[in-house]
Amino acid sequence: SNFQASSDSLDLLGIARCCLNRRGQTVRDWPVAYTNLRIATRDRDQLVRNRTAVSNRIHSYVDRLFPSFLKVEKSGLAPFSAASLDLMVERFSPAQLRRRPRQGLADWLGRRNVEEPKKVADQLKQLAKAVLPPAPEQTVMLQRSLTQWVELYRGLEKSLTLLDREQAYWLARTPGALLTSIGGFGITLAAGWTAELGPPTQWQ
Repeated sequence: SNFQASSDSLDLLGIARCCLNRRGQTVRDWPVAYTNLRIATRDRDQLVRNRTAVSNRIHSYVDRLFPSFLKVEKSGLAPFSAASLDLMVERFSPAQLRRRPRQGLADWLGRRNVEEPKKVADQLKQLAKAVLPPAPEQTVMLQRSLTQWVELYRGLEKSLTLLDREQAYWLARTPGALLTSIGGFGITLAAGWTAELGPPTQWQ
């Protein structure tokens, strides 16, 4: 009932509520779950590799347009956060950051849930003054290319979120779900093991 946070108490409350409302049902070991889980886990692995490749390309463009922007200790902004990605698609350059009013930038960061937005705004503007700007004749082309890579990154992130939900759905329909009760086993790892090992009845 709560997708924003999870704890043992919240999970137990959700289980109790399902039982009280008689909404629970016996989970059977569905053979189709292993096939679907294998598809989801392998697709997810490929998407993670693709996301890594895209993030490396984004790094290369940012290093040319605005060096050190993706270093949190320099910019104060978590790399690849919502605010970071939004900045990278809005005529991204040190000159553009220098022109933005400090208060306006702080308000903009605050709306994207950045902690201490005024401090981050100051840090970003100081960094924009300190770094070397890109070559003027290349700036527009670099900005346009970076925008496309950022949109591709966002699409991969959205696809990964959907696949994570699929993994959880099918994992819950196998005994492999019990692996998540072991310390260090999350849904992704448990789903991967379960998908490749198959039903326990087939183990030697």
